[in-house]
Amino acid sequence: MKKVLLFLVAFFTLFGAVKAQSEDATISADAIQYWVGEGQNQIIVIISWCEETETAFAWGYRFDSDSVIVADAMAAIAASDNRLTIVGAAPSNITYQDDTYDLTMEGDYPCFNVNGAFAQDYFYAVNVGNGDVVKFGASLCANYPSDYSYMYWTTPVQPAVEPGTDVSFSPNLVQYWVGEGWNEVVFSVVWNGKALAWGYRFDEDTTTVQDAMDAIAASDTHFSVIEYGSYVSDFLYVEGTDTFRLSQVPDDYPGYVYFNLSVNHEASRYGVTHPLVHGDFVKWADNYVATITDSTWVEGEYPYWDYTYVWPQLISPAPAPEEAASSEELFDGIVGTEGCQAIHYSDPAILGWASTCTVKRGPQNIMNPTVFASFGNEENAVGAIDTINSMDVVCLGDYGSAVLTFDTPIQDGEGYDFAVFENAFDDNFLELAFVEVSSDGVNYFRFPSVSNTQTDVQIDGFGSLDATKLHNLAGKYKGGWGTPFDLADLPEDTLLDITNITHVKIVDVVGCVNPRYATRDSRGHIINDPYPNNVQGGGTKTGFDLAGVCVMNGWRPAAVREYVENSLNVYPNPCNTQVTVETNIGEPVMLFNSVGKLVYRTIADNNSMVLNVSDYPAGLYIVKCGNRTARIVKM
Repeated sequence: MKKVLLFLVAFFTLFGAVKAQSEDATISADAIQYWVGEGQNQIIVIISWCEETETAFAWGYRFDSDSVIVADAMAAIAASDNRLTIVGAAPSNITYQDDTYDLTMEGDYPCFNVNGAFAQDYFYAVNVGNGDVVKFGASLCANYPSDYSYMYWTTPVQPAVEPGTDVSFSPNLVQYWVGEGWNEVVFSVVWNGKALAWGYRFDEDTTTVQDAMDAIAASDTHFSVIEYGSYVSDFLYVEGTDTFRLSQVPDDYPGYVYFNLSVNHEASRYGVTHPLVHGDFVKWADNYVATITDSTWVEGEYPYWDYTYVWPQLISPAPAPEEAASSEELFDGIVGTEGCQAIHYSDPAILGWASTCTVKRGPQNIMNPTVFASFGNEENAVGAIDTINSMDVVCLGDYGSAVLTFDTPIQDGEGYDFAVFENAFDDNFLELAFVEVSSDGVNYFRFPSVSNTQTDVQIDGFGSLDATKLHNLAGKYKGGWGTPFDLADLPEDTLLDITNITHVKIVDVVGCVNPRYATRDSRGHIINDPYPNNVQGGGTKTGFDLAGVCVMNGWRPAAVREYVENSLNVYPNPCNTQVTVETNIGEPVMLFNSVGKLVYRTIADNNSMVLNVSDYPAGLYIVKCGNRTARIVKM
């Protein structure tokens, strides 16, 4: 019994049910497992005993009227749960008896409070309304403030579980979320003596048990899956020196691990390809510790019996991953500052732009995913942009994404290979996105990103970001200036050919610092950017505003960092042996190859100079004279 109590204390500490010692212990409606009555309004009823052991159970009561009398709610709960008995109209005693507990308040007159405030009435005929919490307890166990204005009980509260039913788990109680998207499922595992739940997010209409399982195992280093062919043979959870496993015998024959789906519904005996949709609840467990509520003979299949299992064990939220601390590392800053790596939309180093775009819209607000972004269209992200603050964009929405393709695959060169453009109206209001690439259109690889922005305070919908704290996140610069990406930054992988990138994916960063909806950089730090940032204008506009993606195939703009929108007149172009440049006397004239290397430099001695290019290989070159630039093609 002592071990059970220690477990319950730890469990409800994770639930947030245990308050400071100066407050009444309570429980959230999301944690209630046993509901009585019907209706759109609800209250929570807690009963706390302390005669021999400190125990507190909670039930939920639903109703349609504006209010309900406490006595009526208590009577309905007692009529539904035969373990609970209320003695007397006052009452004089409240008992709870089952195979584990024998609880009574006999000789210790029960008192009660409502929402932590004293509400005693001889016939407890007090009216309560939607959202109220009513709590009964033994008076000798109550704590009294100095003014005796009310009483409270600090015993941790656990939800009463209806006998013969499967214990569920609310997404609102999950602390460890994995994946990206606006759909959610809860994934749980019940070991003998331990039960944990994680949350998995996805943006497709459906996902699979396999996807959720693999993503959680990849993220949580304490958790691992042992598979036997296409079956799961065991789940392991390592906690300090303890290892929890489902199989009674290590490496036992697979098939003793089962799961059910969405409480009291059998999903599969072994398979992991079962589809999941938003709101599903998956529970894996050892069948040795399960209760069988139904069995069906399946003719001609092995095994020949289908069973429906339930596990009444209470589930704890898996501990949230530790928030990675932001570092003091700084990167290049806003346009115009020294070392800025932004690419201007008319930079002559640009070789081309995306030719197709396919968008998957995300919701306007991830916390209420009913209205999706709709501003702009896919064609707005195709081809070149031609203004600083273009509204020719497509808004992705929270967690929305866009996949772009190109007439010629992008290749890794000796510098930046492509750049992504957003339409931020200044240097500080920045909407961010992850960037991924693929060489087969199936397997995508994300650039390692860094966000050193603080996460203590949410940046509001019109807040500001410091560009020097951001790296490899699209949207780092103001409109008209692209965020460049170097394919060499990606780790080597046999599934990625950086000399043949056919697809670029842009994934909106949801800058919410609430861990349930947050996105994290490659170091595990939550990314904070303006949230929520939806505004109205020709449609729902929210999230990353994709203006375009340009191709450079290797460009390190070091010597031409001060690019200004000022054209340089050169001819003929294309050229073969020589090119004439209209110059100003005394200006430096420089010629760069396609990867940004300076190949020739001189000082203009008249207003027209002829550069001999006959000895240079065919290809793209950049001519810079003063603050003017031009792109030429050598045939």
